[in-house]
Amino acid sequence: MFSVDAPQHTRLRQLVARVFTPRAVAAMRSAIEQVVDDILDDLKAQDASEIEIMSAFAQPFPVRVIASILGLPITIYEDLKRWSTQVAVAFEPTSRRRERQAASDATADLMAYLREQVAGRRDQRSGDVVSILVAAADDGDQLSEDELIAQLVMLFIAGHETTMNLVGNGLLTLCRHPEQMRRLREEPSLGQSAVEEMLRYEPSANTIGRAAHADTTLGGKPIPAGSIMLCMAGAANRDPDVFADPDRFDITRTPNPHVTFGGGVHYCLGAPLARLEAQIAFARLLDRFSSIEAIEERVRWRDLVNLRGLETLPVRVSWSR
Repeated sequence: MFSVDAPQHTRLRQLVARVFTPRAVAAMRSAIEQVVDDILDDLKAQDASEIEIMSAFAQPFPVRVIASILGLPITIYEDLKRWSTQVAVAFEPTSRRRERQAASDATADLMAYLREQVAGRRDQRSGDVVSILVAAADDGDQLSEDELIAQLVMLFIAGHETTMNLVGNGLLTLCRHPEQMRRLREEPSLGQSAVEEMLRYEPSANTIGRAAHADTTLGGKPIPAGSIMLCMAGAANRDPDVFADPDRFDITRTPNPHVTFGGGVHYCLGAPLARLEAQIAFARLLDRFSSIEAIEERVRWRDLVNLRGLETLPVRVSWSR
């Protein structure tokens, strides 16, 4: 779906979009809340005052959510996490050959596993996304099996990596702006606008691929038809012609027309889910922890350009309950 236009893109998007309507996503709220609460309950039982938030929360949270949506057993969590991490490198413009080979191998393993899941759903369907797409492939002949597997891979990777980075990047940004964190604690109703500002200020995906269908000029530079462009969302989100004081992190910022989810017909299909996941995650984190402080000297960023996120985010916390 990333790399095709109409009519193929339209057909594929319409088949998958039914799962990510605002109403369908809203119905996932209780399940997402349960995932967050389960993870935080486990951390609370350890009674730790220092937590490496990426491995302890930001990584398992979206994997468990997207696995639940797709109907995949969480018992293979470690495999799912490893596949996702390796496949994500394929979207990096600076990836090395060995990394692309590892991504290719992981993709093959993930596809083989998903084919097994698809075969099982043909015998016994449920209400999960895999079953819905299997029905579309079998009943209407609208989706080939290769297309079906490709959509599942896309949903899994996009549903994990970007949300993981959103949680990590957003929490670090709050830690670095304690007055904004304090205001969000005092005014939980700002949760929605706070997440939008996190998406703008420190986006979890920086490059948006587009193809030029005709000769054009952008910023004084000629771009021939057929050129592939990597548009930098992180730069656009700091455009001073669009955003007042763009380097200021302000959870009340409005309007906030960031482009982190892209635009046009290729606008991110999972945007409503990512927003809901982040809003729930930050509400729960600020509720369960009376204080959160990043241990700055041990913060490490991943060496990536596109899927910009943290390798480690150690924090000192005090539990409120």
